[in-house]
Amino acid sequence: MTAIDRRAFLGASAAFCAAWGLSWPAALAATKQRYFVSACADEAHSMQVRVIAEDGRVVASLPLP
Repeated sequence: MTAIDRRAFLGASAAFCAAWGLSWPAALAATKQRYFVSACADEAHSMQVRVIAEDGRVVASLPLP
């Protein structure tokens, strides 16, 4: 299993937002719905960062190295 440290997770999260042209304050101000960002493993055991809406819907997914 590949371990991910906090710096790698935060770096991937920042890169994810930068790739979409979003800043955290702008993304949060654009909606009243809450979103959660989490690192997880998919069915193939590859690590990913996922943005999940309050209703459980996966909004975005970014594979991690």
